[in-house]
Amino acid sequence: MNQRPVLKLGGLLLTATLAVAACGARSNGTADGSAAADKVVKIGMVGPITGEISAFGLGIRNSVQLEVQQANAAHAIPGWRIEVDAEDDQAQPDVGKNVATKFASDPDLAAVVGPYNTGVSQQMQSVFAAQHIAQVSPGNTGPALSMGPKWQTAPKRQYDTYFRTCTTDAVQGPFAAQYIKLAGPASSNDLATSIGAPVEKLPSAKQFVADYAKAGFKDPMSPYGGTAYDAANAIIDALKTTLKAADSVESARQATVDAIGKSSFEGVTGHVGFDRFGDTTTRVLTMNTVAGNRWVAQQTKDFGPAK
Repeated sequence: MNQRPVLKLGGLLLTATLAVAACGARSNGTADGSAAADKVVKIGMVGPITGEISAFGLGIRNSVQLEVQQANAAHAIPGWRIEVDAEDDQAQPDVGKNVATKFASDPDLAAVVGPYNTGVSQQMQSVFAAQHIAQVSPGNTGPALSMGPKWQTAPKRQYDTYFRTCTTDAVQGPFAAQYIKLAGPASSNDLATSIGAPVEKLPSAKQFVADYAKAGFKDPMSPYGGTAYDAANAIIDALKTTLKAADSVESARQATVDAIGKSSFEGVTGHVGFDRFGDTTTRVLTMNTVAGNRWVAQQTKDFGPAK
């Protein structure tokens, strides 16, 4: 019978075994043989997830979470795990500014999706810009956010960190007026414009709609689910490049801003790209009317890229 070598030290028997010897030979350098933990990068989400317009914020939050879940499942950023930090701004500018300050103090936070309200965004932009944090809104429509207060006569980009995946009131107002110059008597019912096209009717959104339903969210995607999903996708697509050789999330923030500005891919709501002001190059609006106590899309128009 083979005997194991035994070493007697101070009355204690130390048995040399192959298992003990192997412990020091793990290829990944960990004692238990487990894989090293992925580093964490956070994407902030901010919007009204409580209050009267919470349906918009909840749909935005869920859509961002869906994109992040899918990206993590696909190991979209090798060596990194993406987390969502969702915060409620209650559609209040002061609350939004406090959320922005919280985000800015987190070194693991790379970029933010949101907010929904233009007034809230006005209080957040300078906070994010000071820390080189990219902000991609799925619902802001105020032109001044990107082109400044003189956007009609002397447009000038305010912050290079600001982007949006929805079109603006610079297009929405004229579209509403034109529809009423053309609709005539048919415009007597209540009318309202909305950004983009109904997501459920877009061939490009078919998979997103199915995935959202399958995910089991109790809240509907809202009209801004598609633009929120595209916003998160633009951020993650940028992080695939900027985190490759980064020492930290914080050190990659400006590179992430620059990469988002160069986005060009086919998303849920159409082509995702940004012009020199950070505005979406996909300018689609829908005119809705009331029929049977609900909004019904009457006309969807694509205005094409801004000139």
